[in-house]
Amino acid sequence: MWSVSLPRAVENQLDVFHLPFVHYNTIGRGGGKTLVHGPLVKVLDDYSFIIYPFNEVDRGQRPLRGNEIDASRLRNYLWFIYPNVWENYISRNMRL
Repeated sequence: MWSVSLPRAVENQLDVFHLPFVHYNTIGRGGGKTLVHGPLVKVLDDYSFIIYPFNEVDRGQRPLRGNEIDASRLRNYLWFIYPNVWENYISRNMRL
């Protein structure tokens, strides 16, 4: 249980881009400087959308815009359904 308001909890879950910075030694590990691309957001309908995080080691390359990211290469996503349902798709056999 989190001792925060519902909007704050939803905001935390939807901010997938904070992972390499806040959780650098667990779920966001990447080793060193991290480049965050996007965001790539796919709107499904009036009540739901998917956010695809795409991070990689920063080697001086330019960050990609959302429309430059190939979603077929990405294996993780966050599916949000208004007002307060989200599914963190980690792998084919693991979802939160």
